[in-house]
Amino acid sequence: MKETVPLLVLRALACVVGLRLAPSPQTLTQTLCFFRGIPAALTIPSALTLLVRLFPGESERARAIGVFSGSGALGNGELFARIPAPLRDKPDSPFKPQYLA
Repeated sequence: MKETVPLLVLRALACVVGLRLAPSPQTLTQTLCFFRGIPAALTIPSALTLLVRLFPGESERARAIGVFSGSGALGNGELFARIPAPLRDKPDSPFKPQYLA
């Protein structure tokens, strides 16, 4: 827990600075996504290595990698982009992303 506190403080400071310097909300959102995506992308090779070692059977490994890939697609919003706009854009829609709520 003690190791994560400086990172959380640094991230909070970056958000405050970004709020002051970003010319528009879209620029701020794009910048935050970029700086969140780089560390997330760096974790993928080690996660796949763990999956390969934890699941020695070929069918088990295929299922584990499939679940890993599917959860990554959900997290990246790939499936959200395929939800029809009338369902997504309603004010009370459960498909509305958190940053628009």
